[in-house]
Amino acid sequence: NNVINFNDINNDYLIYEYYINSDANTSNQKESMLRFLKNAIDIALTDKQKMYFIEYFLNGKSIKEIAEQTNRDTSTVSRQITRSKERIRKFAPLYFNK
Repeated sequence: NNVINFNDINNDYLIYEYYINSDANTSNQKESMLRFLKNAIDIALTDKQKMYFIEYFLNGKSIKEIAEQTNRDTSTVSRQITRSKERIRKFAPLYFNK
């Protein structure tokens, strides 16, 4: 058994993972969420934010690893990931209220 502590960094990822893997959701709901995420990444994020977001959430790299890989400060990477999450949250009502 593993203990996972919720914090600002992993909270959104864990909720997303739970939603995607939940038995209560149909494949249509999962497909809709994945379609939304792909569109939000493509439309709402800058190129740097896309790269940081994908590396962090989809490839599972740490902020420190991303910072070293891109020669950026960890605070810069963290700030860009936070901004990308905010932009995606703002994009959600536009997508789901169609």
